[in-house]
Amino acid sequence: MHLIAGLRTVLPLGNRSQRKLSFPGSLASASLTGNFANRRGRHTLLLLDDFHRFKSPKAVALQLFYVLDASDAKQASDCVEVAECIKKFQQLGLDGEFQLAQAYVTLKDWSALLSVADRAISKYDHVGRFYAIRALALDKLGLAPEALTELRRLVNTSVADRLATDTYVHIVMRSGFVDEALELAERLVAAETDRNRRLESLQLLFNLLQAKEPGTKRAMDVAWAMGQLVDRTDESAEGQFLGTFLTATAGPETVGDAARVSEFQQRLSDFFEKWPDSRILRRGFLPENASGEELLKALKSILGDPQAPSAEILKLERQMSRGEMPVPFSWRPRLILRNVMDMGQLWEIGKSSSFDAHQYHLSMVVGKWSVRPFPDGLRGMPLLDLTALFVIQDLNLFNVLFEVFPAVAISQALLLEIQERASPLSNSWAQARYAALVRELNQRFEKFNNRSVQCP
Repeated sequence: MHLIAGLRTVLPLGNRSQRKLSFPGSLASASLTGNFANRRGRHTLLLLDDFHRFKSPKAVALQLFYVLDASDAKQASDCVEVAECIKKFQQLGLDGEFQLAQAYVTLKDWSALLSVADRAISKYDHVGRFYAIRALALDKLGLAPEALTELRRLVNTSVADRLATDTYVHIVMRSGFVDEALELAERLVAAETDRNRRLESLQLLFNLLQAKEPGTKRAMDVAWAMGQLVDRTDESAEGQFLGTFLTATAGPETVGDAARVSEFQQRLSDFFEKWPDSRILRRGFLPENASGEELLKALKSILGDPQAPSAEILKLERQMSRGEMPVPFSWRPRLILRNVMDMGQLWEIGKSSSFDAHQYHLSMVVGKWSVRPFPDGLRGMPLLDLTALFVIQDLNLFNVLFEVFPAVAISQALLLEIQERASPLSNSWAQARYAALVRELNQRFEKFNNRSVQCP
């Protein structure tokens, strides 16, 4: 993640006044290539060596700080060290605060990033980017409601800061506020003039439209607008457009005009002619009046033959069915139970399965168990996984949960997974369960801590 979009000029040593930094993008990458990058790398190493050898002299620290690459993990650590040295004899300037913020983003030190943002805002409260950085830090620390309040104020004023809009969209999408995200996406499409960013905004708008109501005419129009911007000589870009448009035409409203259909069919034909073995989009033909065996053979030729499960997986599956091998509930779908697509489907199967179908059951106790004193369970903030949420949902215990705990934690990755499964496009057997769970979580948005951690 890059807070600094590009290093326009890396100044010669001793001439700080001519250094120029720009911050137009939110997560754009900065790169230095060729001999210039090599020279800069050697120069940085020499300065870093002088910095340590001469015990952090002021002149070297000032030069070194601004040539370090804060998006590189090793140099980000050096950047923090040099910044601490500089702050002993002077404050960091505007660009210096941005440089240090980028270092903390690279190091994923969100508490330190929040401190940088707060300090910078106290000095440069007219620079909106620092409020966006502050919101990013709050979100990563799990304080999404506070971050969203900050971001709503920013995006209501302008959608020019991509860091603010990207962080805002990330929060509202995983939290299920689709209408709010749609409003912003429409504004981004209307305001964006850069071709690549407009394409990104259209893709975002399409995804949101499909998540809310798949197959609408508006979704098809947005998909077609994407097709007018993509590079038709790029296999990935053209293939993604064709696949997106096919998805958009699945609804009842999307018959389309004849000219558009004709152009799409021509582009589809051109794609298969140019890239017959593409892994992005493939074409195949199913024989008429085919037997089951012939149909299966044709499908395998198009989709590929799925790999047979290993002997170890088959053995584990048999052991689970006999109740001999306890396997975590969340590990079973697709990994061991190959015909179960997700945890929601496994949950529904488990509730209606027979007593002996142990592979579908949720084991509440494995091995020895002893009663824990109730006050011991009240220490700290509980982290809920999907299994816990399903239990609370089925027992209708959300209100009770927050009578016991003032706040609970759910990972951002899990919230995104729930949102994806709640979409009608997910084809999940438990789509209605996920959608109901989204509604429950939305009603209690301000009571959840959503730290940026891996999904349990």
